Amino acid sequence: MEQPKLLKDLGMLFPKPSSKRKVRYGEYTCPVCNNVFTAMSTSVNTGNTKSCGCLIKQCKDELFIISRENFTQEILMQELYYSPLTGKFRRLSGKDVTGKTNGVGYHAIMVAGHSYLAHRLAWLYVYGIFPKMIDHIDGNRANNVITNLRDVSSKEN
Repeated sequence: MEQPKLLKDLGMLFPKPSSKRKVRYGEYTCPVCNNVFTAMSTSVNTGNTKSCGCLIKQCKDELFIISRENFTQEILMQELYYSPLTGKFRRLSGKDVTGKTNGVGYHAIMVAGHSYLAHRLAWLYVYGIFPKMIDHIDGNRANNVITNLRDVSSKEN
């Protein structure tokens, strides 16, 4: 993908009123939709800014097209890394996964526009299928190490 084209150098400006240092800004043409936008020159030059924002919107739209029924191991692996030894997830972008613990103690994570329970994602990540029911062998709902999880019937659980 080509870089945005510089139309006009806007010079050194303060990014925020509270900033103590100036940063070079430019007016650019978006290589995707040809809109004109303003960005920090260093962000464009390093590749952190690739478009006017239309790519981000396009990516979000594509993610929300994925329904729960179409969510697969491949889609999960494009967004998250799971360590079977620690039971922890990490985003491929390098950011830690932040989620919420629901009212009964299970950790929920947002992936592809939907919230999923972490132990179910762990099972999908390792085995490629969503189980009907997962049991935490040690009873600790926060322990999502794969050896602590087992696929069971609701009767067994």
